[in-house]
Amino acid sequence: MDCPHCGLINPDSAGRCDCGYDFPSRTMQKPYTAMETCVKRPTVEPPRLHWGWVLALRPLTGGLSDYVLLIVESNWSRKMRGKSAALPMSIILFPAQVVLTVLLRLGTGSPSESAVLWWPIAGALLWIPNLLTLRGELNELLSADVPGFSLSGPMSVLLGPVYFQYHLRDYQGTT
Repeated sequence: MDCPHCGLINPDSAGRCDCGYDFPSRTMQKPYTAMETCVKRPTVEPPRLHWGWVLALRPLTGGLSDYVLLIVESNWSRKMRGKSAALPMSIILFPAQVVLTVLLRLGTGSPSESAVLWWPIAGALLWIPNLLTLRGELNELLSADVPGFSLSGPMSVLLGPVYFQYHLRDYQGTT
């Protein structure tokens, strides 16, 4: 049975939840655990865009859709965990990609030959740590509900937000 106070799933024979909710009297009692209050884990629906659409948007947006989805996925991680190191990284990375796209694709500037070579390298140096940080956060969240779950490091770097979205789309989570 689900506890109406904290959402923890208890055996049907339980008289009291770990948070202190007494099932027979329907009142709060002192918890069995050392914690005086039960901390609810927030339940927020993850982004549910099909990974195929995400993959199709890549060439149509020049790769910018990956950065938008990275921000959305990082924000979901923040909502679920209460904090996210990947979110500020994603927010900083997005304007840099917009400026880079304007300079290189539209040709409004005249980047030198060396700048054209260094921009993708600089972008990768920012992109890869961001992906790996978000991968760690998603692993923490998803492995709490699916024991033994682990996102692959190489797949995270190669496919990024598409790979994350593939796993988040069917994520149900528990409270």
